[in-house]
Amino acid sequence: DNETVRGAYNLKSQRLTNLVAEIASNADIVIAMGSLGLTIIALLIHNRSPWLAFMGFLQIVLAVPLAYFGYTVLAQLEFFPLLNLVGLFVASAIGADDIFVAVDKWNNARVASPKEATTEDIAEIAL
Repeated sequence: DNETVRGAYNLKSQRLTNLVAEIASNADIVIAMGSLGLTIIALLIHNRSPWLAFMGFLQIVLAVPLAYFGYTVLAQLEFFPLLNLVGLFVASAIGADDIFVAVDKWNNARVASPKEATTEDIAEIAL
């Protein structure tokens, strides 16, 4: 087992703490990428529109650099722990939920509208 640390060690050692955090965060990043992959598949199945699924996925992915910009430039925090990337789970879940709700609201408004309703009329009801 390569991950087991044997012998005496100092728990206050920054090197050991960084090693443990790096091992854990690498596994979390793999899981986050899998989560993003499942999110795009769910968007494709639910929306039945590759364009809408791609644009929604782009919204989710672009939220991460925007958050990093706010963290480093606006808040002027220099330390960005790798564990913050676990927020990809939260970002993909919230972003996908927003897309699912918006598409369902649009579809329900379209069904409830008369056949001669324009796109503007449907948007007025849905939004």
